[in-house]
Amino acid sequence: MDVRKLPCRHLFHPICIDPWLLDFSVTCPLCRVDLKATAARHLVAEPPRAVLRHVERSGNAVNQ
Repeated sequence: MDVRKLPCRHLFHPICIDPWLLDFSVTCPLCRVDLKATAARHLVAEPPRAVLRHVERSGNAVNQ
């Protein structure tokens, strides 16, 4: 099973977190940390798609 680890270290199934990041918010749904600010330190692109790309590229997708 694939899992995404956000910069705040919360884990989510991609099918759950991807729509949240792409369509609803750029915050963690649990702790509300601003993922846009975190991604901005590492990316030039605009969130929320940049947040999702950052999570995917950071090697935090884990196969279980």
